[in-house]
Amino acid sequence: MDLSDSEAQTKALSVATEMARTHNAELHAVSIGSNLPDPAARTESERTATLNALVSDLRTQHNIDATAHEIHSVDPGAEMDSLLMQFIEECQIDLVVMSSHEPGLMEYIFPAHGSYIASHAKISVFVVR
Repeated sequence: MDLSDSEAQTKALSVATEMARTHNAELHAVSIGSNLPDPAARTESERTATLNALVSDLRTQHNIDATAHEIHSVDPGAEMDSLLMQFIEECQIDLVVMSSHEPGLMEYIFPAHGSYIASHAKISVFVVR
């Protein structure tokens, strides 16, 4: 979950929340970050607190079972795909809902995280744009 991209996050969370409520499923909100400042937070503990507050609000507002997972990475951009794949397998996730931005020039050079997960995961992946 990209805590710095509120529009994309809102759309994906809306879909994920509705699916969790409709199917009585547990929602796992995952954020991957480092101990360096980023647009979402100045510190890792601040990012974790933001994610925990967001998940707490989801539980309360939508009456769903939701869990926050903050995954530490030395280089989130480089490690994100492998860390997400590892999380999916270890937690036996059966559906991934993730946000994506509109493709641009950079996607011709570097593949987007959503397309990587959709192409390599052994489960269904719902990419929300």
